[in-house]
Amino acid sequence: MGGCVALPIANANASATARGSEPLAGPPALNCAPRLSSRGDLMRFLRKQFLFVFVIVALLLLAACDGQGNMPTPTAPAIDGAQLFVTKGCAVCHGNQGQGDTGPAIIHHTEAQVLKQVREPSGVMPAFDAASLSDAELAAIASFVAALEGNDGHAEPDHGADHMH
Repeated sequence: MGGCVALPIANANASATARGSEPLAGPPALNCAPRLSSRGDLMRFLRKQFLFVFVIVALLLLAACDGQGNMPTPTAPAIDGAQLFVTKGCAVCHGNQGQGDTGPAIIHHTEAQVLKQVREPSGVMPAFDAASLSDAELAAIASFVAALEGNDGHAEPDHGADHMH
């Protein structure tokens, strides 16, 4: 037991009796306090403690690595397609749930249809390049649109005969 010293029960019992308490029974008490009689002893003790903490920290850092010494890269927060659908202006023409407004309803469109229509639109819809709508944002919006449920996605909004899509 490293620096632990067993205190004889007789000494502990003598102390207990002198204080007026019950004598101890059982195994001897252990005194594990380091014996630091000089400054050199203190420095050795502190070096051992530092080394122990250093090894633990190093092991924790290694555990966080991928085995190649590379720290894991933080993942980007998930992009909310529903929120982007509104903030990027899609809902202005297509309605908050893709039901159509000044533009056609887009319910039941596939992700591929949305991706193509946004980058290479047909009809009067303007194109949205990667500078105005990143590929990641577009993918999130396309995923949101593909998950929409409701009536036929090609229903025209009721805005008169002059509307084209």
